Amino acid sequence: MAIAAAEHGKHVLCEKPLANDLASAEAMWDAVKKNNVVSACGFSYRFTPATALAKRLFDEGRLGEIYHVHARYAQDWDEKGPMVWRFKKELAGSGALGDLASHSIDLARFITGGEIVSLVAQIKTFVTKRKNHNCIEINGSKGSVYWDFEDQNYLLFCDKTEPKETQGFVKINATDDGHPYGGGPWPQGHGIGYADTFVLEIANLITALAEGRPHLPSFEDGVKVQRVLDAVDRSVEGRKWVDV
Repeated sequence: MAIAAAEHGKHVLCEKPLANDLASAEAMWDAVKKNNVVSACGFSYRFTPATALAKRLFDEGRLGEIYHVHARYAQDWDEKGPMVWRFKKELAGSGALGDLASHSIDLARFITGGEIVSLVAQIKTFVTKRKNHNCIEINGSKGSVYWDFEDQNYLLFCDKTEPKETQGFVKINATDDGHPYGGGPWPQGHGIGYADTFVLEIANLITALAEGRPHLPSFEDGVKVQRVLDAVDRSVEGRKWVDV
């Protein structure tokens, strides 16, 4: 459907993961490039002002050299609930990897600007009693940031250039007009919710179209995440390190 839309000159927004497999994702990217249309991939957590503030801090050099990225996306599903599409590999492709881990991979790329070039992975299916916990922590030579979706309006920032006796994480309410995306669509100090990230995503896409510029994240970002997901599957199958 996305390829057909691009071939008819239509701009395309697709949810993540971009496709069920790498070959399909690359074909979609090729189609939008060939037909010169704007593409968007739905990595909605990029449009949380707090995560965009983390990227700003990195871009300003406030984190320094990146030492470590730790991301966690734990999601509880009731084993007594209905069998939905995301549990079926033939429909969901990489399953929880594509549904959840794709967000974590993209956030790491978005904030640090880095790419995963090789990896080793393990996969195990769990049925546990825990709520949605989506978080990312990035540690650098000059500072660290931590973001937790359950407290999504806030970013924790530790400035290691401060004197030792005053170093520590500061909790920043990223809802001010000076924060990314103006702190959200509402008056400053008014927190945003999960659904608001989609409002910001669509607003960014429409603005990009009006200004004649590319939209980020694009299908290219979707493909780069899909390459990591594909490498995870190959690593698990071969029980070894693999290149992305």
